[in-house]
Amino acid sequence: MNRTLTYLCITVSLALVFVLGACSHSAPKDAAAAASGTGAATPAAPVPTSFGARADSLNGMQGHTFGEPVRAFTRLRLYANQTPPLTAYFRDLGQESGWFGKHTSTEYDFLDGQFVRFSASALNNNRPLLLAHAQYLFGPGQRLDDQHYLWEGQRVRAEYWLNERSPERPAVLTVTTQAGIARLAAAQKARQAAEDAAPIQR
Repeated sequence: MNRTLTYLCITVSLALVFVLGACSHSAPKDAAAAASGTGAATPAAPVPTSFGARADSLNGMQGHTFGEPVRAFTRLRLYANQTPPLTAYFRDLGQESGWFGKHTSTEYDFLDGQFVRFSASALNNNRPLLLAHAQYLFGPGQRLDDQHYLWEGQRVRAEYWLNERSPERPAVLTVTTQAGIARLAAAQKARQAAEDAAPIQR
C-alpha cells in the first residue's frame, strides 16, 4: 500500500471531520424559554453520551497513552519515507500484539517525540472485522456512510473509512488525540508560512 497516499487521505479526512465536528457541537438555543416569553431558563435536557466517550476513556491504543515518548515503546521501526512534521513508525509482521497484530498492519505517529496517532489498515476479509473491532472498542459510532464511521470525543477522535484511492482499498482506522490534531495543524501552518516566505531559487 502507498503509505504516503494513505497519509494524505487521512490528513484531508481529519481536516473535514474537524470542521463538521465543530459545527455539530455548537450549543442549542433555549427554544422553550424564548417561546414562553418569560426569558426564564428551563432545565437543561440530558446530554446524550458522546460517540467518543469510550475513545476519550482509553486516551491511547495498544497499552500506550497519547503523549508518551518514543522511548516508552518497543519493537518500533522507523519508516524510510517520512512526512514531516510527523515521525512514523511500524512494527514488523508478528511483532504487533493482540487483535491488531493478527488482522491488521499498524502505524504509530509521533509529533515532537510524543505519541499522537495510531493507525491500523486491514485488507480483504479483515476489512469488516476492523469495523467490528472498532465498534467493540468505542461503541456503535456515528455512521457517516456505509464505509465511514466517526467517534468524536473531547480528547480523542477515532475514524474508520475505506481508502478508495489505494489500489488495495484497505479499511483504515485512525485514533488521534485532539491535542495532537491541533498541534499538527499549527505545525503545518508554520511550515507552509516558512516555505512561502523563503526566497525563490533561480
